[in-house]
Amino acid sequence: GSISTFSESDDVYKQFIYGYHYDGRKRLVEKKIPGKGQESMVYNTLDQVILTRDANQGAGQWLFTKYDAFGRVVSSGIYSGENDRATLQGVVNAQTVLWEKRVAGGIGYDNLSFPEVSSISSYHVINYYDDYSFPENTFGEPSGSQMKADRVKSLLTGTKVTTLGTANMLLSVHYYDDEGRVIQSKSENHLGGKDIIDNTYNFAGELTASTRSHTTGSTTTEIANRYFYDHMGRKIATLENINNKGEVVLSQLDYT
Repeated sequence: GSISTFSESDDVYKQFIYGYHYDGRKRLVEKKIPGKGQESMVYNTLDQVILTRDANQGAGQWLFTKYDAFGRVVSSGIYSGENDRATLQGVVNAQTVLWEKRVAGGIGYDNLSFPEVSSISSYHVINYYDDYSFPENTFGEPSGSQMKADRVKSLLTGTKVTTLGTANMLLSVHYYDDEGRVIQSKSENHLGGKDIIDNTYNFAGELTASTRSHTTGSTTTEIANRYFYDHMGRKIATLENINNKGEVVLSQLDYT
């Protein structure tokens, strides 16, 4: 048989039907997937999703996302406050500050866009762009052949990520070459040490070598990979060397 009409309270809807609700601006505000429960979304007046919630999150708890003036994600985390989606949408519609600006103190942003600081329970990710002068950048400015700090406009330069189950945020900083490619990343690891990745590219922009140095306490592990390509840019071989113990072939591909 077929279903011509149904109610969202029907068991068949709850178990088997995909459901979508839209607002007056044709934005998806509620979504139901069988076996997953309902997801809800709140938008700012720029049509950017700033709050989301799934069926696993508690009452009044939302995942927030904040943006800068260029629409880049600058932070995300948990917002605790109003539970009703429609009520929250009305609050957000009245906001006049729609994006974050860089400042010297705090997390490095003014935190004037919704949600307000007092209702932020925790941060998951904080991103930094355009320079290296963000708070607590212990890895510092570019050096050597790395692109100078005044030339990295529009590029992601740093990220802080929260370690699950803790309040600790781990820093990663990215350094670029003159072509805007990441040639080095420095990161804090959860063991209190550091991870450093160095990349090398050929003229065609293909990654030809990548070396990762993982340090915890007085112990350092170095993993070096080399990559080979054919004339069409297809990868044909990957080699690996751990702590200079000898290079081994991880993969070898043949195209016919």
